[in-house]
Amino acid sequence: MKHLFVAVIAAVMVMAAAPSDVFANLLTNGDFETGTMGYYGDAATVIDGWTKWGSSGWYHNDYNHTSGGARGIKSWSDDTGTYQDFAVTAGTQYNLSGFAYAPSADAAVGWDGIFKVEWFNSDTKISENEIGRFISGTDAADTWKPLSGTFAAPDSANKGRIVLNLSDANGSTANGGSIGWDDISADAVPEPASLLLLGSGLVGLLGSRKKAKK
Repeated sequence: MKHLFVAVIAAVMVMAAAPSDVFANLLTNGDFETGTMGYYGDAATVIDGWTKWGSSGWYHNDYNHTSGGARGIKSWSDDTGTYQDFAVTAGTQYNLSGFAYAPSADAAVGWDGIFKVEWFNSDTKISENEIGRFISGTDAADTWKPLSGTFAAPDSANKGRIVLNLSDANGSTANGGSIGWDDISADAVPEPASLLLLGSGLVGLLGSRKKAKK
């Protein structure tokens, strides 16, 4: 039991030594479950952690990606969107993921849903990466499409910005329908040394438990 106790303490110390953002979503309210629902043009509509622009959007509970939640967001024009900033470290890799959806009752026509990350040094934009898109007329309606990508924050970057909006895919004014978003996540990829340290601690814990049972 003494060895088990020591192993547990060691594992806890290993976890404490790991970067604080390992395995954690760096975004606030990535599932859109907290805030005051309503249309984007209404000043009373607040999506905790997110900034909205334009008036062609709705923070709603019409549909959601996971059974554990009820809310999501959607928009129906490229004059509207949603974003959130998060702190980054230059050179660090980040996993970025989310889900996009178009209901068949209001399927998108001529609009692509764009999920991207913009990189900043303070308020100066350095570059951007498109994580993925929901393609109107191609991707199935009534089905959540997973979108994800892994990108390194560029040199001098100290801020990332997740952006969710629409793009005119066909240059037409006869666009319509809506695209929704839910369960957006950004997390840092652990450095190999951190993973090795964490793995060593867990192996030590398992080994001590086996010895304790003998």
